Amino acid sequence: VKQAAESLKKIPGVTALQFAENVSPEGLDKGYTHCLTMSFADEKVRDEVYLPHPLHQDFVAFFVPKTKAVLVFDYWK
Repeated sequence: VKQAAESLKKIPGVTALQFAENVSPEGLDKGYTHCLTMSFADEKVRDEVYLPHPLHQDFVAFFVPKTKAVLVFDYWK
């Protein structure tokens, strides 16, 4: 899964990517075990390049069936 997530770096406009496992001792993860944090050049890249890109679509098809739940939220700094 990590290798598949790392492949998303190849998509034009992806400026940063981190895939990590939860290591918090607090027990507040609600069952989530991993996170994927990404930065994009801008909203247009996210919406028009990244989301429809074949590498992203392949990752979704590979990753989602391996999960119980997926949580996605977007924000801008």
